[in-house]
Amino acid sequence: MKEAIGTLPSRRQVLRLAAMVTACALAAKAPGAAEPLRGETSNSYVPGDGVSTFESVWQTVRDRFYDPRHNGLDWLAVRERYLPNVQRATSQNSLARIINVMLSELHASHTRFYTPDEPEYYQLADIFVGALRRRGLQRAFPDGRISYPGIGIISGFESTGRNTITGVIDGSPAQQVGLLAGDEIIAADGTAFEPIGSFRGKIGKSVVLEIRRGASMVQIPVIPVDLSPRKCSFVGWSRVRASLNPTDDASAMSMFGAMPAPSTNALLNPCCRKGR
Repeated sequence: MKEAIGTLPSRRQVLRLAAMVTACALAAKAPGAAEPLRGETSNSYVPGDGVSTFESVWQTVRDRFYDPRHNGLDWLAVRERYLPNVQRATSQNSLARIINVMLSELHASHTRFYTPDEPEYYQLADIFVGALRRRGLQRAFPDGRISYPGIGIISGFESTGRNTITGVIDGSPAQQVGLLAGDEIIAADGTAFEPIGSFRGKIGKSVVLEIRRGASMVQIPVIPVDLSPRKCSFVGWSRVRASLNPTDDASAMSMFGAMPAPSTNALLNPCCRKGR
């Protein structure tokens, strides 16, 4: 039987090490890079930046993953397999998909690359906001307030590719217009639905969602608002926040020191070990 190195990370380790999200995502950028506003992505994707992001993620896992054997993977060979796909990526979203397929080979929970097009990006940033203030929070959120445009739903893509609502936030616009868990979101204003992108630039304006509910298709107008994770009662994240004590932010960040940034537009949430 193969020897386990360090065993699986404890719940407390996962909570602390998830703070690497902040060190990776909001560390200082290279000179000349454009500053994101509230985590917004640029309309123009620069392939060279994508390769740099990929390399930083790969190196972070190489140096910080809790198992130095990477669960039996030849991590250098993994890089060589995925790099050609990264070089052909044409957008931040396609880059993120490639990186997440690579990370999935580790078979480690809590290990994912998030972008500003996902609510989790903002939810995780909000959890570790205390540490982020010392790690460049204002680069991504100039006024220090973490928020994103949305309607108050939790949704996810099924294996079939369908985007299905799994939860509706109490008192949210989604609840007010009658959206339900189990509803499949087909489109928003006639285009493919995106959890953040469909509402970006549309706060206070009506967005028409095309919903499949059972055998029926319905159109439901909803007005997006500026959501703050701290006020949204996301049950899963609330439990994480409640389990943190006041010293967790500081102790988490002290474990990593100055980390290279995979991307100022992304959060990497890895099960990692303390750096050498």
